[in-house]
Amino acid sequence: ETLKRDRNILTILDSYQRQAGPELQKELEITTAQMRSGNYELALTKLESRVGSPALSDVVRGLSAVLRGDDTAQYWSALELKFADIQRQNLIREAQKVPSKVRRLSFCLLACFVATYFVVLGIQIFDSIGIMFAG
Repeated sequence: ETLKRDRNILTILDSYQRQAGPELQKELEITTAQMRSGNYELALTKLESRVGSPALSDVVRGLSAVLRGDDTAQYWSALELKFADIQRQNLIREAQKVPSKVRRLSFCLLACFVATYFVVLGIQIFDSIGIMFAG
């Protein structure tokens, strides 16, 4: 979205740096310093090699194309879909871990209900036996 309004990669990285996690923030700090003092594309390539993430490689490839002046609207749209799919797969993987936990908790809850039922049943039986002995 930012690339539609502003094609200044350094400004974009500076603004994203504030939102990034501590490790990526440190890497972006190094990269923006390299960009200020030298070649933008070389700084992005060094970032890619330092981090070694396939997702970051895709982003760096797109940013390099922006620096060359290419029209990258379709590339970013495709990349957005790819990242959304990866996020969806990660969420599915997390959701698949939950059923075992839910199953355990459901069993505990069932045991509590059964125990409560037997306690109430026992109290009622002893009450009725007590009434029979008193009468």
